[in-house]
Amino acid sequence: GGSSSLRGYSDFNDTITGKRNLLGNLELRYNTSQTTQLVTFIDYGNAFDTDINVDEFNLGYGLGLRYITPIGPIRVDLAKGKNHYFMHIGLGQLF
Repeated sequence: GGSSSLRGYSDFNDTITGKRNLLGNLELRYNTSQTTQLVTFIDYGNAFDTDINVDEFNLGYGLGLRYITPIGPIRVDLAKGKNHYFMHIGLGQLF
């Protein structure tokens, strides 16, 4: 979990561990000006050690804002996971 993978989950509080991971991200970006974008997104995936079990995958979804700068976009995402809401802040596009 966290701002660069499965949004809606914490890097520290949510235990999603394993040697391998499978993650899908879908974002719809809407340009509101030359320097800002509104974003809606869905993240779906999990980490695992051996067998992939789709029933155990986690879903995160939410809304975001991108502010385009010369060094890359600044991301602010409000995401809902299974149990909590998280605000994720980052630099650059997730993908």
